Order: sequence, then C-alpha cells, then structure tokens
Amino acid sequence: MKNLYLITILLCIAGNLFAHSLIKIKVLEKASNQPVVGAVVQLLGENKTTTSDQNGSFEFKGLAAGNYTIKISLIGYHPKTDTISIEDNQNISKTIYMDESILNMSEVVISSSENTSLNTLSAIDFKMRPHLTTQDLLRLVPGLFIAQHGGGGKAEQIFLRGFDVDHGTDVAISVDNVPVNMVSHAHGQGYADLHFVIPETVEKMNFAKGPYDAKVGNLNTAGSVQFQTKNYLPQNFVKTEFGSFNTYRGVTMVNLLNKTDTSDRRHNAYVAAEYFSTSSFFKNSQDFSRVNLFGKYAGQLNSTTNLTFSLSNFNS
Repeated sequence: MKNLYLITILLCIAGNLFAHSLIKIKVLEKASNQPVVGAVVQLLGENKTTTSDQNGSFEFKGLAAGNYTIKISLIGYHPKTDTISIEDNQNISKTIYMDESILNMSEVVISSSENTSLNTLSAIDFKMRPHLTTQDLLRLVPGLFIAQHGGGGKAEQIFLRGFDVDHGTDVAISVDNVPVNMVSHAHGQGYADLHFVIPETVEKMNFAKGPYDAKVGNLNTAGSVQFQTKNYLPQNFVKTEFGSFNTYRGVTMVNLLNKTDTSDRRHNAYVAAEYFSTSSFFKNSQDFSRVNLFGKYAGQLNSTTNLTFSLSNFNS
C-alpha cells in the first residue's frame, strides 16, 4: 500500500513536469499570401527569440499554461504583436499576416542570441546596391570582393577575407541548392560562373565564412554562398537598359499563374528572359552577347511539403 501511494505521488509530479504546451505559427505576407522568411520572433517576457523558416513557420515548445505575447518584425514589414492564451498540454497553430511597409529605419536594436545568425541577404539589400549581373551580388557578402579581368563572359576572380579564392576554388556556390562550382576546369577546380542566373530572379542569399563546413559540401574551404530564386512573381515587368560602348540589356518576367484571388497562392509559376550585348571599350570590338532563359514552378503540396521545379538555358 505504501509503494502504491508513492507511485501515485510520482505520477502526479511527472504529470506536472511534462504538462507543457506548444505554440506553432506560420507568418505570411498579406498581399501575396507567401511565407515571410527570416522574420525575427520574440516571446516577450520569456527571453526567447527565434526566426521564421523557409515556410514562414516557427514554434515555441515547453511552455507552461498562461498568456504569452509574441512580437514579429522584419525590415520592410509593419511589426506584428499577438497575445495567445494556452492551457496545459495544449498545442496551438495559427497563421499571422504581415503588411509590407516603406523602408524607414529610425532605430536599430542589436541583441545577441545563440539561436540566430545574421547570414542572410534579402531583396531589400539588392535594391540598395546597384548590380548588373548575379555575380555582382557576391559583393554584398561582407568581406568578399570580386574582379573581372576577362570580359563579361568569364567567372569573376573572388577574394574572401583576404583569401584568394581564384574563380571559386575555395568557396562553395549554389543556386536553389544546385552546386555551381565545376569540379574540373581549365582555370582550376571549383570554377563558378554565375552569368547563367538572371539577377532579378534572385530572392535572397545565404552565406557562411570560415573553415570547411560539412553541411555545405566540397570546395567550402574559405566560405560559401547560396542563392535562392523567387518562388512567386508579384507582377509582370519589362526592363530595358542602355550604356556606353553599344551596351544594351533587356529583361522580362511573366507570371504564368496570375490569379486574381490572392488567398490561394499555393501554386506559382513564372518565366524570365534576359539579353545583354556590348562592344566594350577595347580598340577591337568585343561583340559580346548573352542570352538567359529561366522558368520555375513552386507549389505547396501540404503544410509540410513543397515542390519546386525549374529549367534554365544559357548562351554566351
């Protein structure tokens, strides 16, 4: 009888110890119904911070019953605050929509956290810096420099934190998780030519610097840069640019699934095309031209599974 009484007490204590709840939230852009990636999420008063993943989702585990205030913020969006009440052993799932805002940075708060890392460059970073090619976007990575010494059809020379990376020998570069580095090339192993990527199709960049990182793979001796193309095109557009030395550039992007109902954006597809030509400033005309074609489909099959498919063609 005494043992039974002791076991009952232990079970009650264990029940209280494991009576924790879960908050799982998905953050979407209100206008496009697309995931908001990299939003900073704070559980006010609990000293807990995280970021939304590629699906716009995040979660807080092991919470006791009570009221919690969540603050979500990201440059280019109005901050969002929501209060959630939970009970013991309750799992709450909800969707929060964020509105785009005009970029106006009046105050910057910097805090440290072991769970977050500032290694992502977003579309806002691209708008703030002029660029002609996708390889120019590499300059946005802190400590990375590029130099072009063979015209517009050759992979740039890369320098990372004082390390001569050659044309990509010691930095792993990928586009939509597909490796760009050529294992064998006349200019040395790791040759990484990004001219096949139309810069207007790039949504964000992730980067890492330092010694070899196993999760990135080969050629990641000095660092890595991962390009991610857009899954959704908010509007069609045509762009033309002209410059000295008979330099011309034209870009067009067309949404193939342009639905009027913004609440259903689970399936998206678009095509993009780029033409570039220049005589360059040499005494003998370079007569350089480049044509890029790109198409992509992105679909959300269910709450945990996404499907993306892309095709590209490059001629230079």
